[in-house]
Amino acid sequence: MAKDNKKKSKETNTTTSPSSSNDAGVVEQDHSKDNKSSSSSNVSTKTTKPIIDKSTLINRATLKYPLFSCASGGNTDLVAVGGGGGVSKTGVPNGVTVFRWVEGMLQQLETLTADDCVSNIAFHPSLDQFAYGTRSNCHIVNFNNKLTSFEVKQTFESIPPKESKKVEESSGKREEPLLQQTCRYNRDGNRLITGGSDNSVRVWKMPECKLLNTLRGEHSDEITDVDIHPHGSHIVTTSKDKTCRVWNLVSGKVEHTFRRKHNGVDLGFRGCRFSVDGLSIFVVLSTPRGKNTAGIAIVSQYNLATGREEQTRQVHTVHNTCFELSPNGKYLAIGTGDSFITVVDTDSLKRVDRWEPHEFVITGIAFSPDSQNVVSVSADYTITAHKIGTGPKDLDYKLIMNGMNLYFNNDDGLGDSTTSTSVHVNESKERMNE
Repeated sequence: MAKDNKKKSKETNTTTSPSSSNDAGVVEQDHSKDNKSSSSSNVSTKTTKPIIDKSTLINRATLKYPLFSCASGGNTDLVAVGGGGGVSKTGVPNGVTVFRWVEGMLQQLETLTADDCVSNIAFHPSLDQFAYGTRSNCHIVNFNNKLTSFEVKQTFESIPPKESKKVEESSGKREEPLLQQTCRYNRDGNRLITGGSDNSVRVWKMPECKLLNTLRGEHSDEITDVDIHPHGSHIVTTSKDKTCRVWNLVSGKVEHTFRRKHNGVDLGFRGCRFSVDGLSIFVVLSTPRGKNTAGIAIVSQYNLATGREEQTRQVHTVHNTCFELSPNGKYLAIGTGDSFITVVDTDSLKRVDRWEPHEFVITGIAFSPDSQNVVSVSADYTITAHKIGTGPKDLDYKLIMNGMNLYFNNDDGLGDSTTSTSVHVNESKERMNE
């Protein structure tokens, strides 16, 4: 991977016109045959809604680059997806493509070309603005809904050069540039949280992009996900060190550290979200299938005040890859390594829906503003939209049989057994109906 570009904070205010920013645009679109009359959210609170051509609405699109990040939000119900081929001369572009939600469908709007692969992205809660990361840089971009164009407001280093050098020297990873791994706005949009491969979390004042606080010294590996409390009092983080930590932003100290084992194996925390009321934390934990271990994905809920686990449930037998909470707080969506998405309700963690939207690993998930639809992206270059509750009903048996094949073909001396498989399948069906 190329070395970090050590740019100083700068304000560019560069507007990108549609004609110059669509190099990484769509190649193939699958149009819905039964689109209903559509509507779009206002550009501002008192703007006439634009007339939408129903033929432009899709539930699936194939872009010119692999996708690794996804976010939904803004003032006009937007979706931004990012990815790319990186800085290597592969001919695969890098970019962010913006879509609009229209009655559960997607309308593709425009693509912004990026200088490197876009691995993480976050939408402002009330403005048509998004933040995305490339290498150690964070970019703040406004989307002009009327002109369907982009304005790059600011680019700054979310991992300062001095910090990068210090960590690289201490870890001996000079050949691996430090990366911004995740970012997220708070509810008011006046704070941006970034997490990096330097094991640190930073809090930025927006729109000034001024560093307010750096949380470090607790995680021993790179940050994988962050979220900020609805009232701004706490931050929750997950890391490759297989811990989840809850930080008090007033004191800067860690209040809770979560660890979890399953059958004697340490599980990795892969995602974290505060509940809408701020009283609890939802996390997803997993471990990939190994030679002597089965893969697993588990969702748990912890009480913020006590740090105690309130409920937990296994949602799949394959490791988790991405995770999101719906805007209304009622659903959790979990993407797994077998290209499936599982949605559970937050009250009981029981499954509501499951479907297979992609042919390769799912890399990003987001909900529609009304919490009724899920958009997902994959490294197979595709983006899909799905209405919760419409997944196929025959997936249980398919997944069970796939799991049994993996289990009995594993190199653990168990061999194959038709009788045992039948018993396990029946038991699994009963558990899925709980």
